[in-house]
Amino acid sequence: MSSMTGLSLLRDQDDFPVEPTADVVERFFDLHATNAGLVDAQLVLRKAGGEFAARLGAVPADLLGRDFTDLFHGESRSDLRGQCVRLLAHGEGGFAHSAEIVDDRGPRSVEVVVMAVRSGLMVTVKSAGPADGSKRILSNIDARILEAIALGQSTVRITTRLYLSRQGVDYHVGTMLRKLKAANRAALVSRAYTLGILDPGSWPPRVQPDFVKQA
Repeated sequence: MSSMTGLSLLRDQDDFPVEPTADVVERFFDLHATNAGLVDAQLVLRKAGGEFAARLGAVPADLLGRDFTDLFHGESRSDLRGQCVRLLAHGEGGFAHSAEIVDDRGPRSVEVVVMAVRSGLMVTVKSAGPADGSKRILSNIDARILEAIALGQSTVRITTRLYLSRQGVDYHVGTMLRKLKAANRAALVSRAYTLGILDPGSWPPRVQPDFVKQA
């Protein structure tokens, strides 16, 4: 069954154009390239990030040019197609959908998040399963820094915005790199989207509250 999961969609943001141009979509895609796909009006996958493809048990070259909904299995596939068609017709909004994939590890459940953009649909895939208390691995300041990094802000901009020293920002970044087993900031953002820490349906980037330690 499909369900909305508190998505904050592109057009709901004050700093994002009401009618995103292809250029804006391209920049958005580049930022999320590791775990995102771009689907055209015929539901053909035109772009696929490496992490996005890996989560489907493939490489980008194997996915491009294929019908997006054919990447999934089970009875819910037709429902996914129907929702995508309706979303394309409506031209705005989005949805989250539980689906199944089959790869070398056998059948697995995933959550597909789909949002409308001017050139088609932006899609991302993450492992199914709700977050729980054991996943509260970030402090509030960690979360704000991670959101800023995902937005592309420099260390200098982050220090000014959050009233921290450069050393303070570096300390929190280093802590998150170790927690998420990431080699650098780009990999940190990629891992955060892959693990569902950053909401794939939100712009500007937003850390899911379930991953933030309660004060």
